[in-house]
Amino acid sequence: MANVVFSTSTGDQRQADLSGSRARCSLPPSQQKLKVSCDKKGRRGKVVTVITGFVLSSSDLHDMAKMLKTLCGAGGTVKDEATGQVIEIQGDHRTKINEKLTALEYKVKVVG
Repeated sequence: MANVVFSTSTGDQRQADLSGSRARCSLPPSQQKLKVSCDKKGRRGKVVTVITGFVLSSSDLHDMAKMLKTLCGAGGTVKDEATGQVIEIQGDHRTKINEKLTALEYKVKVVG
């Protein structure tokens, strides 16, 4: 018998399988090693600050991004990919972000 792909009562079953495997727990800040760098490749010359290395739940990652965007007074985005969790903040804010994450007890390395 074939696997059920869509059900009128529960919806698309393929999406349910993916979302269940992506659930994560947040590690304490002292156990996370973050890298803060600037990048402008593929962004038409505009600079963004990229923070990689997070191991957070989806809601914690979005809360962290919101806090950093508010701190810098800039826009940004969250990329929760299979390769890792990334926060991008528009502009070069490496020093502000480094100070804030260090105050929150994350291990931070400024790259570039």
